[in-house]
Formats: sequence, C-alpha cells, structure tokens
Amino acid sequence: MRCFIALEFPPEVKSRIYSDLKKEMQEKPELKWVTRDNLHLTLKFLGEIPENQVEKLARELESLKKEKKIEVKLGGLGSFLDHGSVRVLWIGIDRGNREIEKLAKKVENLTAKLGFPRDRRPFVPHLTVARARKHSKRRFRPTDFKTELNIPPFTVNELILFKSTLTPEGPIYEKLKVIKLNG
Repeated sequence: MRCFIALEFPPEVKSRIYSDLKKEMQEKPELKWVTRDNLHLTLKFLGEIPENQVEKLARELESLKKEKKIEVKLGGLGSFLDHGSVRVLWIGIDRGNREIEKLAKKVENLTAKLGFPRDRRPFVPHLTVARARKHSKRRFRPTDFKTELNIPPFTVNELILFKSTLTPEGPIYEKLKVIKLNG
C-alpha cells in the first residue's frame, strides 16, 4: 500500500486557500490543481509498503503524540522549477517553519529506524497546490502567479499516516492513523 505522513490543515483554511486561488485556477486549467480535500503538508513520503509494516509504523508514530501543536501562518506562492518552468506550485510557511522542520526530522528518524530510506533532498516545508501536467504544451514562469494569500494564522494539531490510492481522476487519500499533538 502506498503511504505518506503529513500534516493536515483545518477545513476553513483549505476553503480559504481555494477561494484565494480561484482566479489562478480558472486562468491556468493546464495545471493539475490539488483538490481542496487533498491539501496537506507532506512530512515523509514512504511509497509502497507491506500492510504488516503499516501497523507497526502506526504504533511507532504514537510516540510523537507528545509533540507540540504548531501555530502556522502561510506565506506566499513559490515554485519548484524544471528548466525555468514551474513544475510544482506551492504555498510557503511564514510562521511555524522551524517547528514543522523539527517534527519532520523526528518523523525521518523514526521511519529510518524502521528501515525506510532517508530522504536525499533537504526537507522544505510547503503546501503543494498545483503541478505541471507532463504533456501540457503551456509552460508557466514563477512570475505568472500574482495571487496574494491572506489567510489568518491557525493551529495544526494532528499528524496523519495516509494511504494514497492513485486513480485516473486523481489520488484518493485515506487516513490510516491520526496522532493528536498534545504538547
């Protein structure tokens, strides 16, 4: 089963993100926009793992419930590029960045002890909102995105182990384990 560990934002924050990005979505249908319900901040992508390992991982993740809730303030739009064109469009984190990085490091260490390979790239806290379609002829530059996001600060208080099922219509995410952050 294909899995990842992530932070999920409150529904009202997801709705506000969608509201703020509505014009961009209408003007740039060539991008594959993440559905509102699927918005999340990935801490660790695990890939395909056996079901019996999922149960052990879920139990081990319980040790992170003592971690503190995270106060988050979203930043502006940013992008990962491919030959100068936007490959991934994301929202940065202005407040809560260090706390998210620390939690991601704890998740990385915990999963490494369970035999999962460590990520080679440094962790960059971000919320992916769109991806370039592989066969789209239209390319976007970072300067093509003008939206100013104005989302009030909020609290993230859950760490979630997700199952991801890929379908032609897009991924379907199922929560396998929810860990409430208590600190």
